[in-house]
Formats: sequence, structure tokens, C-alpha cells
Amino acid sequence: MTTLLSRPTSLAGFGSSGTRARSERADDRVRRAATLRILVSDVPDSFEAGVRTFLPREIGLSMSQVRREHAGYLNALRADGHEVIVAPGMGRADDVFIRDPVFVTWDEATGERIALRGSMGREPRQHEPGHYARFLADELGLRVIEPPAGVVIEFGDVTTFGLKYYVGQGGGNRTNEAGLRWFTEIVTPLGHMVTPVRVHPGALHKDTAAKEIGRSDRTGQPMVVLNPEWVDRRLWDFTDFLVFEVDSKDPIGKWAANCVRYGDTAFLLKCPGLAERLAGHVRNPLPLAGNEFMKGEGLWSCSCSEVTPREAQCSVGAL
Repeated sequence: MTTLLSRPTSLAGFGSSGTRARSERADDRVRRAATLRILVSDVPDSFEAGVRTFLPREIGLSMSQVRREHAGYLNALRADGHEVIVAPGMGRADDVFIRDPVFVTWDEATGERIALRGSMGREPRQHEPGHYARFLADELGLRVIEPPAGVVIEFGDVTTFGLKYYVGQGGGNRTNEAGLRWFTEIVTPLGHMVTPVRVHPGALHKDTAAKEIGRSDRTGQPMVVLNPEWVDRRLWDFTDFLVFEVDSKDPIGKWAANCVRYGDTAFLLKCPGLAERLAGHVRNPLPLAGNEFMKGEGLWSCSCSEVTPREAQCSVGAL
């Protein structure tokens, strides 16, 4: 059983000065386009029965359009040169949101990739958290670390930025303090830093509210896309960041912070203005149709999990 640290509030910037220096070097690593291995799953027939926090179930959705939009995202990943690994689901409603139940970190000294299993506060019919961790162990040979009792962590609350992890707290109560402490205790000896950030309790996950998307090609500053209604700026220091706000009043655009950047491409929700504002800061801001898929209250960041060599993984979110 893992021994938990005493206070999560002391973890901002957690790590040695040597770790911070390595993180800065990682931000500049692999400027060329890298082929990443990205784990995904298919849209299940039971998709409509998934978790809903904001949108009423009565809103209805077109499953054929959901599948077209999801397939469009996967095809865009492949067209960008990445290897897409499709893990079979279990028919659970939230199977497609593969980010939450499993997260791959790595040992900076040895390069070993390690799968962390999530521990989720959902009904079994919606998600089975151990399924994808077992897939990574059986199919790719990754070592799996499972959380102890009392830990709740969903990896939609975790963003990679070089060797730093931002971990959301307060957003929908998906990751508790024990989860933050457990995650920090695991990844710090591997050479990573952890910075906890506070998210508005209305947000489902941190990546619903705000997503770091690497450094600007124009200025070199780190960038973040956020929904201002779901982020308390008093509890989250964006002093060094270029901030791109989405329209929190737009029923579609409010979800657009849930994006990902791999190498030179930012995969975005197609909504007014975001791709245009990112132009020049990202070589290829790519808006994708997701209006129907987002009715499941998740988008591109939620539906993929990086499983990739260490050198390329350092570049995820850090370019």
C-alpha cells in the first residue's frame, strides 16, 4: 500500500532544481514532428447512457454523427503521422473516454513506461477502470501501478507539459486529495514535477476547464486554452502563459478548451475564432467537427491517452 504525503497544498512546483532544469530542456526537446503512439477506443452503442453533468439526457444525439466525428478525429491523428492503437472496449457507456481510467508516465532515468490505473467515482455500467490498464500490460508489456483504497483519480484532471504535470482539484470532485498525493508520490521519484491547480466545481475535469497546449511558435511562451467560467484565476497562476479564452456563453464553444496538441498540430473543436487566434502560435491549428460528440461531455483530450517512447512523450504538450 502506498504511503500518502501529508499535505497536497505543499506540492506546487514539487521537484528538485535538477528536475526543473530537465523540465526546461524537455520543453525544447524533439522540435521535429514525432510519431506518437496514441491509445483510443471505439464509441460504444451505450454512449448515450454515460455521465452527464451539464447537458440533459433529453437533448438527444445522433449516434451515426457521433461516430463520424470520432472517426474524423482518429483519421486526423493518423494523417498527422501518429500510430493510433484501438483498444477494444467493454460496451460501457464511457468507454470512449479512455483518458480518465489510464495514464502512461515514464521514468526519466531509465525510459521505462509505466501505466497508472485510475480509480473512478462512477457507476460500473459507465466505466471499468482496470480494463485499459490490463490491455497495456497484456498487449504492450507495460508495468501497471494500481491506486490504494481511498484514492479517487481520473486522468482527465492531469495534463503533461514537458516533465511537469498539472493536476486539477475541485472540478466535479473527480480527483480527490488522496488521488493527488498518490499520483505525486508515484511520479516525483521518476523525475517529474507536480503542480496542483484549482478548477471551478462546475467543470467535469481540469481538461474541460483548461488545457495547456505547449509553447508558442511565435513568442516561446507556454499557452493555455480555458473557459473563464470554469477556472478561478485567483487560484491558478497564469502569469507566464498566453491565455486563449473560449466563449463560455456559446453552447458549443464553451467545450473548446478540451483540445490536444501533438507536435506542430493542435486538434481543436470547430468553433468561431479559436483556430484563427492560435494561428501563428501553432503551425497547424486544426478545427474538427465535434458538436454531436461533445454531447457526451467529452472531446479530443478525453478520448485519447499517449503511449509513446520517452523522447517523443517529453514533447507532448511541451513543443
